[in-house]
Amino acid sequence: MHELTNHRRCYVPLPVLIDQTEPALARWQAYFRYGYSSQARKQIRKTLLDRLTQHVHRRSQRRFRKPQDVSYYAYFKRLGLHYP
Repeated sequence: MHELTNHRRCYVPLPVLIDQTEPALARWQAYFRYGYSSQARKQIRKTLLDRLTQHVHRRSQRRFRKPQDVSYYAYFKRLGLHYP
């Protein structure tokens, strides 16, 4: 996940980056399917949300402003992100 959202990949548009993270999310979901996976899935979601937020903020020299009254979660979901 860290390599997909690395600072060296700031040129990648956000919808493309979200599409590239989907297979990694599916693999992590399959890995943590057995046992008590709620804590691991919660940590993965938080990490992904943090990394995508960082990506959006470093993407341009202009400050990123998400639409008002919309959380980052809702914004990324609108762009096609599906959490496990």
